Amino acid sequence: MLENLEDFKKYTLLGVDMYPGRLIKGTLLYYMWMAGLLLILLMGVASYFTQLRYGMVITGSRNEVSWSLYIIDFIYFVGLAAGGLIVVSSVELFGVKKLKPLLRIGVLQAMCCAIVAIIFVSTDIGHPERFYRFFLSPNFSSMMFFDFMVLGGYTALTIVDLWVMFGSGKKFMYAMAVISLPAAIGLHTVTGLVFGLAKSRPSWSSAIMGPLFVSSAITSSLALLILLALIMPKFTNLKSGSEQVFLMRDALTIAIPVDVFFLFSEIITVLWPYSQKPEHLVGINFILHGPFAFSLFGEILLASLIPFIIILHPKLRQSIPWIVAASVMVVVGVYLKRIFIVMVGMSISPLGELVRYSPTLPELMVTAGWFSLAVLLFTVTTRMLDLDPGEEH
Repeated sequence: MLENLEDFKKYTLLGVDMYPGRLIKGTLLYYMWMAGLLLILLMGVASYFTQLRYGMVITGSRNEVSWSLYIIDFIYFVGLAAGGLIVVSSVELFGVKKLKPLLRIGVLQAMCCAIVAIIFVSTDIGHPERFYRFFLSPNFSSMMFFDFMVLGGYTALTIVDLWVMFGSGKKFMYAMAVISLPAAIGLHTVTGLVFGLAKSRPSWSSAIMGPLFVSSAITSSLALLILLALIMPKFTNLKSGSEQVFLMRDALTIAIPVDVFFLFSEIITVLWPYSQKPEHLVGINFILHGPFAFSLFGEILLASLIPFIIILHPKLRQSIPWIVAASVMVVVGVYLKRIFIVMVGMSISPLGELVRYSPTLPELMVTAGWFSLAVLLFTVTTRMLDLDPGEEH
């Protein structure tokens, strides 16, 4: 049941109207939802403190596999953060008025995902208390340094965007869109270059890493926004429906083939008999026939083939349940793609040895906790803020 915003006391902070009273009043379903998220988060925090106490040895990460589940989650949330603002900025720049109701949701998605992305990469640091050295002795030859700096700036940009959308800075919306679109594309491009420029991992050495990351970010964000456009009106005052869903479905018909094209270009370059590089071939064969084969084939089926068939089928593309199913598959499939990308590089050590990695229970619990935190942040912000722009635009 939706509560009327006028029934709650309004507080204004920096020009942003908030309704904190809605956080403590709600239906039984709302209380159960919040309790479940808090319970998962507390379990994740407890596991993280165990990791801080005993070190990274309780995880599956080792010297050979230094980037594992936390980095997979990191690049996944960076993609959702970047893609969210890419979609929002494009709507404002190109004047797609029918998608205006989703601007505020897109900004909140980008902000929450950017914050959790920072938390994931910080979790991957064995000694987070030494984080200050990152700034005192920066390594300008490392793309990870630039990636983290860009991510920090991008997170601040999403907060400014939030103030523009919800506060008194609406006259700056177009200007912020001009800034946000290249910033979002640049964020995930730099993240892709972190992998593409890693010298000791030849399987990642590819000029297409940046575009590949950006294309999948847009695809997963479009799919997530489709789901939010259908779910949020049931629990908030957001006014969106099938019209917005069909527009984003049409955008997916372009985004999915582009993403598939980049992935196909990378794979065919590795597997083509007359252009094979041994170090690339070992990594891709490990993924094709090894324990992570599910991530590659799952990504092809869930993020590409099946959703594309659904959104092109004359009858299925008009069915909201089928569009929801396709969107869920894309969101899951892009996560599998992140597993594939990370593991294809980490499966071969710098000495050329094949190594195997499997996450431990503490890693899984920490991951579940931070995923819960992302959903909790989104729930709190969407409940406190007014998602209906009314006649503002």
